[in-house]
Amino acid sequence: MEYNRTGISEQQQELLDRFFNYEIGVTIFPRDSSDGKFVKYQPEDYLYRVNSLGKIVITSRGQWAIMDALVPIILKYVNGPIIEIGMGESSQVLHTHAIDVGVKLYSCDIQMGGWHRLFDEPLSDNHVCFIGRSEDFIKDFNENPSVVFIDGEHTYETAKMEVDFFLGCLTTNGVMFLDDMFHKTLHHYDAEEPMGDIWKNRQELELNPDIDVMSWPYTGLTVVMKHDKARPYWRANGRNAVS
Repeated sequence: MEYNRTGISEQQQELLDRFFNYEIGVTIFPRDSSDGKFVKYQPEDYLYRVNSLGKIVITSRGQWAIMDALVPIILKYVNGPIIEIGMGESSQVLHTHAIDVGVKLYSCDIQMGGWHRLFDEPLSDNHVCFIGRSEDFIKDFNENPSVVFIDGEHTYETAKMEVDFFLGCLTTNGVMFLDDMFHKTLHHYDAEEPMGDIWKNRQELELNPDIDVMSWPYTGLTVVMKHDKARPYWRANGRNAVS
């Protein structure tokens, strides 16, 4: 598979050659988890680029590509740190954009690097890692984030606690991303898989007139934007809206 080598060092070229020649790969959940098996995604399933630190960032397509495209636009207009509940591939995406604009990335997980242990130390000085549960992390958190990504414990109760807390402190016009919001009727959902019943949180958010909610059914990613109270014609989200 050919790729653009512009600005790529010899060492980075070697890594990409190994990756695209199937010598290395990443094992993650399959597109359809109905059979409960893991698969090794192929190179064409990934996006890559070199970040501002000169490191290659390789991420799977789907929700990561959506966040990768939206986060820099959000950060251009909204100030504040980035929050991540649940480390993993998303850490690389969010860290790159945090570095680019000079904000902190706070990541919380019960183990460094997340479930797949993709890294064993913070990605840079801009990356603050909290090892522990999210309820302990938020006890001392008192900032107003611009971007929040929630992909932690997949239970309704825990996800609701996280969503309610960060929605309360999210900067106006800030955006919250929620992962794995598949409804139980979709083929992606399996009671034995870690998506659990967090889709109920999405249903509740869709009834909130003070936010905009959009979900991608083919990735399970939900995007929540907090309305600007100075703009009443947006605030009601079309429900009893001010004309």
